[in-house]
Amino acid sequence: ASSLGESLFAEGDPLRLRRLAELLSLPPHYYANDEVWGPVERDLDGYSIVVLPAEVATLGAITRQELLDYVAGGGSLLLLGAAGESAISETLTRWLGPIGVSVPSAGAVAGQFAAHGRVEVARHWNDFRIREGCAFAVEDESAIAVSDGSGRAVLATLSYGLGRMALLASPTPL
Repeated sequence: ASSLGESLFAEGDPLRLRRLAELLSLPPHYYANDEVWGPVERDLDGYSIVVLPAEVATLGAITRQELLDYVAGGGSLLLLGAAGESAISETLTRWLGPIGVSVPSAGAVAGQFAAHGRVEVARHWNDFRIREGCAFAVEDESAIAVSDGSGRAVLATLSYGLGRMALLASPTPL
């Protein structure tokens, strides 16, 4: 059996359908989710991924240290940005500072953005359409998967400890 990361296009498969058939024959993935409308009072270790809107992070629904410990232990975080006031950008910059990320308060980011080359995390998207988003300034430029053209990230992926983080300018591509 081939690995899931293998390309669908194999040289020995003239119709290029073998890998697709293998993928379609796998059992489906089942996911459950919990939505929290207030402070997070549970242990995050039982979750595969935490999806966190930027506004919620700035309101203190979860502590930065708790979230960083979860990711460092092997968890995954998807942070969804949004355009906001400069006070929100400043708070989010303080919140993301320990991982080398800031949020410049240069107003809302909107438009269509292309992925850089063959970026694994963006391999199925030809472009990103962002509305009312925020761009991220990321110290590690190799973490930027999609930029706004000025070096700021519209999508960035970072490793942290044993886990991974993805920062997306807004939820609109989803």
